[in-house]
Amino acid sequence: MLVELSVDNFGIIRHIRWRPALELNILTGETGAGKSLIVDALETLLGGRVGDEVIRTGANDARIEGVFRLDDSSRVKAVLRDRGLNDEEFVVLSREIE
Repeated sequence: MLVELSVDNFGIIRHIRWRPALELNILTGETGAGKSLIVDALETLLGGRVGDEVIRTGANDARIEGVFRLDDSSRVKAVLRDRGLNDEEFVVLSREIE
């Protein structure tokens, strides 16, 4: 489960840190406010393909970081354990686009 998402210099987003609630989360705002960019940033973090066109104008790079909580039945947790990696409650993924 996503615990926190940080996005820097991605599209029109200079910086955002979002900690979603445990239940329903709704992104609202005017057209062009960046709602879809938050979803695009999460997709990028999880392996989506992007080019340097997503870097905010005037910035050298974009950075996306997500903190995920893994429950005991998580397939990801099992894969980490099988590979001899720490059996942690949280996993941090980050991606830089240059």
